[in-house]
Amino acid sequence: MHWRRGASGEAGLCWLGNFVGGFPDTHFNPLMDLLFSPSGLNLNIIRYNIGGGNNATNSPRLQTGWGKWRGMPGFKATEQAGYNWSADDRQRKVLFAARARGADTFEAFANSPPWWMTVSGDVAGASKYGEGNLKVQYEEAYAEFLTDVVEKFAKDTSWGEGMVFDTLEPFNEALEGWWMKGGGQEGCNIGLQQMKRILLMVQAALERKQLKTGIVSVDSFVQTTPRQIGTLNPFLARYNVHGYMSLAKNGTSSVEWTTQNFHVMKGIAKGQEKEVWVSEWGPLLRGGEDMDVALFMARSIIAAINILEATGWVFWQAIDPVASWALIHIDWSKTPDESTVYTPPTVSKKFWILKHFTSLAPAGSKRLYVNKAKCSYGIAAFYTPKKRMISVFVVNQKATPRTVKIHIPWWFLRNVGGKSKVHSWRTSYADDFVKVNYRGGHMPIRFAIPARSFASFALTHVRPLW
Repeated sequence: MHWRRGASGEAGLCWLGNFVGGFPDTHFNPLMDLLFSPSGLNLNIIRYNIGGGNNATNSPRLQTGWGKWRGMPGFKATEQAGYNWSADDRQRKVLFAARARGADTFEAFANSPPWWMTVSGDVAGASKYGEGNLKVQYEEAYAEFLTDVVEKFAKDTSWGEGMVFDTLEPFNEALEGWWMKGGGQEGCNIGLQQMKRILLMVQAALERKQLKTGIVSVDSFVQTTPRQIGTLNPFLARYNVHGYMSLAKNGTSSVEWTTQNFHVMKGIAKGQEKEVWVSEWGPLLRGGEDMDVALFMARSIIAAINILEATGWVFWQAIDPVASWALIHIDWSKTPDESTVYTPPTVSKKFWILKHFTSLAPAGSKRLYVNKAKCSYGIAAFYTPKKRMISVFVVNQKATPRTVKIHIPWWFLRNVGGKSKVHSWRTSYADDFVKVNYRGGHMPIRFAIPARSFASFALTHVRPLW
């Protein structure tokens, strides 16, 4: 398995881009450096949101407070209007800033069609729970709308800087049925049969416009997806699932429930020779201290690596006004133009734990098998060919210190020799991705992890025998 690194919100932009993209450069550039530069998180997956554009009368919650940043600008205000390509300048600014700092994998996605294509007239959802909200007569127009935006980026170099999206996702949690009129964010219920028709139309439009963009889907909760996703196989370049792991069912722990579905989803993807991404993750319904949420995130990442065998993992909102959901916390109560009342960002423990992964398991690293079932969401390991390095990541969520002993098979350790060294880093209540001294040997590797902390180590100058 080849691993990509990413965060959405986003390095899946959407609300983040709509808010932060309006900051003056003195505030904007340091944030972009934190997320996308090699000295920061070095995120490389970017998911760009094609906004539906809300109707002020029908979407009141998307007009004020945080809602005005969640109400994404739309490029086509009405059916009769032409495209307004300046509508989403803020999010595009973040997109291009990420690419300039090294991001290299780009996906366009939509949460809702434009408001005038919907049954309710509201990009937040339908008038009734579970009711489909895309008018049948606008299915083809929706496909054209999405691919027009992708085409504009690719072919108008002065506007889109020649941005070729690797993939396009027309839906977001469309199977769940919970998107309702008057809600606080864009969303659209779309049934499976309508999805199939739209995917065919999107595929035809991409081919007609000679775009090299693939299609992914369905961006539903992993608990929902396996029951329906398999039938979409012919249309898709990859599967996207959402890895929110804070819901429990029938007394089963949230982690166990989600990982059961990870096994099912992995089987579907492997049977169809497709990759899977966790295209959204956040601590849904998960409270607690910053470190508690960060350790929960770490276990979620490791479960996605070991059980789902995901090749990409995306944090929903990297910059957010709710601290538990943010890698970087900023007060959104002021507009970004009011620089005199700008609140300095707070970098969370989630940021520092994610930096372990993005620093030590860069894109192109290969997942290594961890030989203990109980380690499925506690330990992950990678080999990075370009660096000739093994990296191991360990969560200690217990209230007591833990000593870990890692056995690396002898056949993996070709050319260890005198150059091989073990390096270790730690994030805890007191430390933020701090390098710590390692005084042990190479086989096995032993190191102590403080209570309620996250540790990683790298064994350098190694090469497998294969």
